[in-house]
Amino acid sequence: MSRVMMQRKRKPKRAKPALKAIWRTNIDDHPIGLAWSPDGNTLAVAGLSGPITLFNGADGALQQRLPGHAVDTMAISWHKDSRLLASVGQDGKVRVWDAETGTQRSEMAGGASWVERVAFSPLDDWLVSAAGRKLRLWNSSG
Repeated sequence: MSRVMMQRKRKPKRAKPALKAIWRTNIDDHPIGLAWSPDGNTLAVAGLSGPITLFNGADGALQQRLPGHAVDTMAISWHKDSRLLASVGQDGKVRVWDAETGTQRSEMAGGASWVERVAFSPLDDWLVSAAGRKLRLWNSSG
């Protein structure tokens, strides 16, 4: 066997992972959704039983607990201003929260018994929700 063939059979060296844990925390529920605020300061964690927990991105400190949805919070999405957070759940509702105060700003019917997805537009004040095969587009500024 030639020397060239032998070199091809060698396994490449694996690079060591470049990731390092910055902070760790335990939460009271199984996370079903994770979303960073656009400014990178807050991590929103949607829990399987409904609540949404907001953590400081730098140190993991608890910032806020939002009630979320009565059953399961299915998805979350941040508005471009990092102040509003939208959530949808198995209660069929689309909710918009003020992340700084923890108050619910609005609630809309999602079009089915549960709503699976939600996303804010990165450019405009639009919010889209998905329930089954139905999409609904909302204007978050009223």
